[in-house]
Amino acid sequence: YTPFQVDDAKCTGCSSCLRVGCPAILVSRRETEVTKNGKEKVLNFVTIDTDFCTGCSLCVKTCGPEAIVAAAPADVGAPLQVKPVQVGVDA
Repeated sequence: YTPFQVDDAKCTGCSSCLRVGCPAILVSRRETEVTKNGKEKVLNFVTIDTDFCTGCSLCVKTCGPEAIVAAAPADVGAPLQVKPVQVGVDA
C-alpha cells in the first residue's frame, strides 16, 4: 500500500478530510478568517502521519483542492513536525 501525505501549498484548511474520522489525519495549524459576510470561519490545516495511514484513499476523495497525495518513499516513517493543537481552546 502507499500512504498519503498533505501538500501544504495546496491545503486550504477546509476540514473535509477531518470528517472521514481517520486517526492518521492530524490538525497541524488553525487559523481564523473573516468571510465576506463578516462571519468568522476556522480553518484546520492538516498533516497525515504516514506510519498510521493505511492508504485507503477515503481522505483523497474528500479533498477538493487535491492537497492529499501519495507519500514519497523518503517521507514514509519520517518524524512529524507537528505542534499539538488543543481542541476547543482559543489561541
